[in-house]
Formats: sequence, C-alpha cells, structure tokens
Amino acid sequence: MALRSNSVHIRRTGGRLLAGATTLMLSAGLLAVAGQTASAGYRADAPITWAYTDSHRPSKIYVDGTGAGPVGSSLDERGRKHTSRSYYTFDISRYRSATISAATLWAREGRAVDCAQRPPIEVWRTEDRSTRSNWKRPPADIALLGLETRSISGVCPPYNVSWDVADGLRQALAEGRSTLTLALRLPAELEGDPAQGRWLDSVRIGVESNSPPDVPKDLNTFPGGPCDSVEPYVTLPAGTVTLSATFSDPDANEWVDPTFAVWPVDEPQARIERQAGFGNQWLALPAAELGHDRTYGWAVRATDAAGATSDWSQTCYFTKDNEAPAQPPTVVSADYPDDDGWYGGIGIPGEFTFGANGVADVVGFYYGLKSALPEYVAADEPGGTATVTITPQSAGPNWLTVYSVDAAGNRSGSVNHYFRVNDNAPVIEGQLTEVGLVTPFTFRPGMPGVVEYHYHLDGDEPQTVPAGPDGVATVSLVDNRGGQRTLTVTSRTDTGLEVTRTASFRVPNEPFVTSTDYPSGSPSGGVGVPGIFTFTPRMPGVVQYRYTVTSQSATTVDADALGQASVTWTPTRTGPFTLSVVSIQADGTESQPARYTIFVATTTS
Repeated sequence: MALRSNSVHIRRTGGRLLAGATTLMLSAGLLAVAGQTASAGYRADAPITWAYTDSHRPSKIYVDGTGAGPVGSSLDERGRKHTSRSYYTFDISRYRSATISAATLWAREGRAVDCAQRPPIEVWRTEDRSTRSNWKRPPADIALLGLETRSISGVCPPYNVSWDVADGLRQALAEGRSTLTLALRLPAELEGDPAQGRWLDSVRIGVESNSPPDVPKDLNTFPGGPCDSVEPYVTLPAGTVTLSATFSDPDANEWVDPTFAVWPVDEPQARIERQAGFGNQWLALPAAELGHDRTYGWAVRATDAAGATSDWSQTCYFTKDNEAPAQPPTVVSADYPDDDGWYGGIGIPGEFTFGANGVADVVGFYYGLKSALPEYVAADEPGGTATVTITPQSAGPNWLTVYSVDAAGNRSGSVNHYFRVNDNAPVIEGQLTEVGLVTPFTFRPGMPGVVEYHYHLDGDEPQTVPAGPDGVATVSLVDNRGGQRTLTVTSRTDTGLEVTRTASFRVPNEPFVTSTDYPSGSPSGGVGVPGIFTFTPRMPGVVQYRYTVTSQSATTVDADALGQASVTWTPTRTGPFTLSVVSIQADGTESQPARYTIFVATTTS
C-alpha cells in the first residue's frame, strides 16, 4: 500500500522537498537535464500610438506623425509661439501576470531650441487619450513619475534621456489596464519659455519582468495514455507509473521546475508533492508505492527560477492493479493435441481453445506459434475462453506459447502446448549434376488428393504438371546456368491445399582448362617458354572469358562460335602459378571460377 500517511507536511529546504516522519516519499527516477538557470525577461517596445498637442491650435491633436514629438515651447517662422506636450501609449497586456523588476522610458533628444538650456523633462502617467483629446482637453493626469535633468556638456543635443516608470507600470497593471499612456512635458514654470523647447523621438519602454510559467498541458500517464478524467478511469498494470506533461514559459529561454502532486482518491490527505528539477518533464512512481486496487489523482504545476508558479493543471486519474492472473491459461486442441501423436500437416488449419483456468478477471490471451510475435484474442467474457484457428507452416515438432491478461494488462505465466505436424510436403526425386544436361525428376505426394504440381528453378519461369491417379508426376529439367540452384515444388490437392518443398543443388559450371605445354600440376616448360591454354565452356552461350595468372591483372578474351578460346602465356620465373578462368554468357551471367595449377620447371644448360 502506498501514498498513505496519517498526516502530510511538506516544506522546502535547500531547494528540496522534505516530508514529515509519517509521510511516504516518492522516488523521482528523474532524467537529469543540463541547462541554464532561468532569469527575468527583458523587452523594449515602441508605443502602439502617439500624439502631441499644440497651444497654438488648442482644439486639435496630432496623431501618429512621422516626425519627433515636441516638448515645451518654440516660435515658428512668423514668431508665433507653440507650446506642446507629447503622449505615448504602450500595450502592457503581456505583463498582466508578470512581476515587474524594472521599467525605463527611453527617448532620443533629436533637436533643441537652445542647447545652452537644460530644462528637466517630466514624465507623467495619464489617462489614455480619446478622440476628443487636445490642448484644451488633455488626457487627465494620474501621477508624476519622474523628471530628467541633464548637465551641460559638449554634446548638443545630449541624445538619449530616460525615466524610471516602473511604479507607474505596476500601478496600471494593478488597476487591470491593458495600456499605459506616458506624457512628456516641461515643468509648468518652464513650459511657456520658447528657449526651452525640445523634440524627442525613438521613444521606447524597456521592461524587465518575470511572468509565471504557463499551466502545464498534454498530461500523460505511461502506461495508460493521455489524461483520463472521466470514470471509469484507466487501469494500469503492476510496475512503475510515469507521469509527464509539457511545460512552457512566456519568458524566452526560461526552463521551469515541475512539481507533481499525487494522492489516493479515498485518502486525499495523503497527497504528496515532488519536484522534478529544472528542464525535466516527467516523474516516475515506483511500483512499491502504489497500492493495489486503488484510484489515484494527480496534477502538476511549474515554477521558474525566479519563484513564479503556474496554476495547477487539470486533474488526471488512474486505478492501479498490481496483481497478475494467478494461473496460466489452459490450451486444448482436438486437431493438434499435446501428446505423442502426429496430426494434420503443413497448411492444414487447426482450432485451439484457451481457457482462463479459473481466474475471473482474465479478459484475453496472447499466443504465438514457435517464436512468432504474439497475437491477441479477447475472451468471450471475463474469466471465459477464446478459440483461434492456427495453420502450421512447418512439419515436425511445433509449440504454441500462450499467456492470459487482465483488464490492466497484467500477464499470467505462460504455458507451452506442444504438438507434432505430419510432413505432407511433396517428395522430390532427382539430382542436377551438369549444366545443359536433361535430367528427369519425379514428384511424389505427401498427402492424398494431389492433382498437380507447380515447380521452377530459381530465376526460371514457373511450370505446372498434372499428377497421375496415384498423385505422382515426372518432369525433365535442364539447368542452363549452373552454380547454386534451388528447385521449388508445390503440390496442390483437389481442395486447393498447397504445400511446398525445396531442394538445393550445386551444379558445376566453371569452364574446362587444358594445356599440352603446361599440364596441370606437372613441372613443365621453363622461363621464357610459351604455353597455349584452351578454355572450353560448361555453360551454353559463352561469348567471353576473363582470366588471371598469379599476381597479374585480369585479361579478357572472346570465345569462338563453339564457345572456346585459347590464350598464350609465357612465364618469367620458375615455380607455381594459378590460372583462374571465368566464362561469361551474352547476358553477363558468369560461371564459377576454374582454377588451374601451372608449375614452371627449372631448366638446366
């Protein structure tokens, strides 16, 4: 019995989960995955819209222009004063569930009326502008977030300026807003001074934040499959159960630490939680910690390196069955009984009946003939039987291996049903001994009712011959190739039963090699004494020969009309040589090589 305790107390210590003395801990069985430590994400976003107002035209607002945003006052070419404020609206919806570490508004001061002036520029959080916003009806101020004061330097204008707007962003998110509008303007006492005017462009907001991980999805139990939340829940067999899910985090390149929670449905207070470790996606529950015939719920959540945690996933369930069928199945067959007799034959089907042997929760059987992969058949009812038809494909001793399974997939011990199969394949009488030789063969039946035979040498066209009243047939075969040949003969009965037997032959096809100047194996000739060697074919249709002499390159020679060829070879040393010759037919078929031993004698003066 597992996941049981009187009370459960879990606390985090040094990055691990510890449980009270009465809590039964789970082994993680985790796959270690190396990876970087997660950190908060950083984004720099442009405004989704911007606008500015002008006191010279108090009822108008200028939206999403292509130029820089004016701040403060300036005079136009006619000496008219323009006092302006610029408003920038940012989409902050992505940060609704994030923890904001820092937020900075950046801008580039592209132009100034007077570089000797260094007025501070204020940033205000305001209400979002509307279609009716203008100088007379500006967006309502919410809070002054900060101001930027620049010292006089040799650079004019001083280019980049920035403001800390983190508090304003946090407050807007706390209010449930999806946008943040920031206004840039000069302090009231300087705003009307035409010498103080500025123009700002390239406005951006840079936010350092951390969002909690997404809720885990694609929950899976192995064995078992995808999350099961509808009764009756999937039943799992004895053995380890592996829980897994897929995890993601809105922040780029951030891995999470999953926490799996598991509990018996009938004892929810025995819930345990176990971290899997950063980068891991699964948790193994050892077999010993899951009780028999108990139902368990499980869920998972994720925590990032900054400590932000997702919500718990949906709850999945499974029932554990740790007990395999106590008895192996029974196997009976009237067609192929397990005794010392010989029955049926190759290709003759037989029925086999499997029984649960008194085990009530058996739902099916796996079976395989000899070493074949097992097949499954369902029982007619729990604890019932199943009958299958099996056709032996080989004569002699056969065996059928059978085991039963329950609904969870637990397997019983196996039982072997041994039986003997009659050899009913045809008998082949005859022997191929020479290429081109007409050779008689007799086919005799291995079973009653044979009416014909199908036969062929490998690579040749199949032939059919009828059987006589006694089931016997005689044919003549000619091997035109030689080498290793296989004869396949299939007998067929009047009921359509076909049984096959093969016979293999080694038919010499290498050419004959003769020489009167250098008889094979006898010391002859001498250094510089030429010898003539004649090649005669064993195969029909030979058009060429390829030959080599020890340590020399291969040479080809064409055959004459009779398929023969002669070559002259002159030795340059005494001692043994090996002449290897292959004959070649017009279609490229080659013979086996003939080997002819030459012994060059030592001459004396």
